[in-house]
Amino acid sequence: MKKILLSTALLAAVISTSAAKFEGTYVKGDVVYSATSMTFKDKVNNTKYKATKLNGFGGVATVGYGDNSGSVYLGGEAYLGKVFANKKTTQGTETKKLTRGWNAGVAGRVGGHINDTTLAYFRLGLDYARYQLSVTDTAPVFNLKKNLAVWSVVPGVGMDMKVAQNVFVTAGVDYAVAFKSSIPSALKSEVGYAKKPKSLTFRLGAGYQF
Repeated sequence: MKKILLSTALLAAVISTSAAKFEGTYVKGDVVYSATSMTFKDKVNNTKYKATKLNGFGGVATVGYGDNSGSVYLGGEAYLGKVFANKKTTQGTETKKLTRGWNAGVAGRVGGHINDTTLAYFRLGLDYARYQLSVTDTAPVFNLKKNLAVWSVVPGVGMDMKVAQNVFVTAGVDYAVAFKSSIPSALKSEVGYAKKPKSLTFRLGAGYQF
């Protein structure tokens, strides 16, 4: 009887230790809600077009790797996502529409365990996002549609919690601050340039640790 109890205790200890490690390769999928603020300034006419409520839901697929160095967790990941959101503004006969596209990036993670199955971390990433901006005018007839590229630094925080030996749930928030945006020359005469795009993103998902 004692041998059975001892074997059971050792097995439970092994499972608990394995579930707490958060080491190795992982994949995860997140549902996200993202709110973007972007201002376009026309230098010629000294006017602004501001999309302050470019908000929408989307999804992100991530693959990463992490390891523990003593009590410190270190990791890195790459991701690809898509947010479904657009903003339309009409001024007179002219209509401008900004649509959120896909984004991709890499990020590093530094954190530590709160308890045996919960990992909290700080995240710092580099993100590339695509937007589509269209300008139409009925008088005179005018129609132009081009892609807009935005590069951002993305700090964030998050938490992973194991619900089984290899399965975990995850939640976090990221704040993307653009350091560069690129508008095709065909649009510059219409909208000028993009000024300080920012995005606040909330994410909730699940993953598998190999």
